[in-house]
Formats: sequence, structure tokens, C-alpha cells
Amino acid sequence: MHPLLNRERQKKAKDYNTKKHLWSLITAVLEFTVLICALVFHFNIILYKAFYGISPVLEYLIWSAVIAAAAQTVALIPSFISGYFLEKEYGFMKQSIGSWFGDLGKGLFLEIVLAWIVLMLFGWVVKLSGMLWWAVFAFVLFLFQGLLAVIFPVLILPIFHKYNRIEDETLTTKLKSVLDRAGLKVLGFYREDSSKKTAHDNAFFTGLGATRRIVLYDNLIENYTPDEIGAVIGHEAAHRKRNHIVKLMFVNLIETLLISLLIQFFLVRYYPEFFTGGTAVLPALFAVMLIFGAVSAVLQTAANYLSRRFEYEADMGALKYTGNKESLMSMLAKLADRNLSDAYPPKWVKLFFLSHPPVGERIEYVEKSNN
Repeated sequence: MHPLLNRERQKKAKDYNTKKHLWSLITAVLEFTVLICALVFHFNIILYKAFYGISPVLEYLIWSAVIAAAAQTVALIPSFISGYFLEKEYGFMKQSIGSWFGDLGKGLFLEIVLAWIVLMLFGWVVKLSGMLWWAVFAFVLFLFQGLLAVIFPVLILPIFHKYNRIEDETLTTKLKSVLDRAGLKVLGFYREDSSKKTAHDNAFFTGLGATRRIVLYDNLIENYTPDEIGAVIGHEAAHRKRNHIVKLMFVNLIETLLISLLIQFFLVRYYPEFFTGGTAVLPALFAVMLIFGAVSAVLQTAANYLSRRFEYEADMGALKYTGNKESLMSMLAKLADRNLSDAYPPKWVKLFFLSHPPVGERIEYVEKSNN
């Protein structure tokens, strides 16, 4: 174990992450099981017949509400154990049970709205493009994701947290100097009141164009030095500078195209009425979700591999923009220990679960670099 890491915290991290991964698997199995049962017992047909003939907009809304509510109901117990009690057990959870369920309700509302929009787009695209729906819808979904990235910081994040501009000139000057070296500009630095809900530390770029900004958890501001926070922002700046987010979006686009094309062959055989579009797509929806989820889970290992490569590039970018190897390494170690991130997980966990390289590997990679 690297000397910058705390042995006791890392021992605790292994227990914490083992339980987290277990509940993640349980949730996935439950969701797939429910989808299979819904198809076996023809719940898709029952639901379609029950609301056939009403306003299409209302029909899409009902299906969106049923799907979102069913997903949250199925995952409720695992989510409560993993997202509340487990976080409480390991000292992260700061919310009351009522507040946690309040956020769950807000999340459900957002899921219904977003599912409603996507379903209407889905039906509209199939109606207009027929057998070519798989190609057109993948691009429409890609554009919709870009739109969400723009509105996310101004319309969605404030539903769950309060944001204030950071007034600490010493810190903002430090962060601006890092961004200047990267050739990037943002519209502001914001402090998120995350300590009211969690003890986790984080920071991130969010938004595109006119909504682009940097958000720092107040936990991060209180517990890290300006140089360490500069290393965090240098890492995120490198992601932006190298267009990693856009590249991953295109990878997701290709993945969506491939899976949709696979689904096309299934639909031709079992749901030919699907290609008339509109609300006729709804009876096939559970099957589409099942195939999409199963294939995505397999392909995610490849996406995770690419994401881990990008993280190494971003660490080297942070080193270039800050010129401070010690602060980058101490930041990585502190994040791992404070967030209980397992610095040396088993290989299978890395393969199937991790979009970031284990922190132990990242620290050693930075330490051996010549920058």
C-alpha cells in the first residue's frame, strides 16, 4: 500500500465497496427479473389495452409514470439499504430519512418527465422513419443528451442543492490560474451545500457554452488545501481540454446505434406493428428495455476501459496545468481515504464496475511520471 494512503481507512473502504457492489448487483437482478416477468405475463399488452384510444400525450405520460414508479419501487429496498443505511453506517449520510425520501420523490418526478419526453420522441421518430428508426433515434437521443448537459446546472441541480458563488479570492485566483494554463474559461465557481446531505467530497465541471461552470462541494473546500483543489480542477480541465466527455458521448452514440440495430431484428419478428410508430411502440417497450439493458451491461466493460484511459490522461493534464506532483498525489490519496474508495480492488471489480482506475494505480502512475 502506498504510504500516502491510510491503512485503516482502506480496510474500511474494502468492506464499504463490497457491500455497495453487492447491492448494485441485487438491484440489477431485480430490475431484469421484473422486466422478464412483465413480458411473460403480458403486462405490456394489458397496460396498452387499458389505455388504448385516449390522448397519445396522456398515454405516453401514463407509461412513463408506470415505468419510473415501478423502477423505483423495485429498487426501493436495495436503494434504502445502500443509499441510506449503508451511508449512515460508514459516516457519510447527513440527511434525515424524511429528507432522503423527499429527494427520492423529486428524482421520481424528474424521471417521469424525462421518460415522457424520450417516449414521445421515440414514438415520433419511429412514425417518421419506420425501419430506419434505430439510426434516427440514436442521433435524436444524442442531441437530447447535449441539451440536458446545458440545462442541468441551471434547472436540475438547484432542485436538490443550493449554490452560491465562491467568494474566497485566494482559492478562485488559484483555480483561474490553473484554467488559464489549460486555455479554458468558465462563467463562475460555485459552492454546493453538500455537507447538509453527505460527507463525501467532490468537484466537477458542469454545463456547456453559456452555462459552463465549476462546482465544488463545501466538504472539499473545507478539507483540502488550495493546491489540492487546484489539482482537482486541473484534472477536470484536462477532461474538457481533451474533449473526453464529448468522446464518451460519441462512444455512447455508437453503442446506442449497435444495440438499436440488434433490437430491430427482434422487433421485425415479434412486434411488426411497432414500425407504424406513435403509441404503437408502447407494447414493445419492455422488450426493448430488457434487450437494451442486457447488452449495455456487457458493452459497459469496454466503455469503462476507455474511461479509465481518459482518467490517466486527465491526471497527466492536471500535473501539466498545476506543476505540482505532490499536491496531485496527496489529493488522490485524500479523496480515496475520505470517500472510502478502495485503492486496490480485485481485478473483476475493476473490470465490471470501475469507470476510474483504482486510486492506488493512479498515485503510482503520477509518481512514476517524468512531468
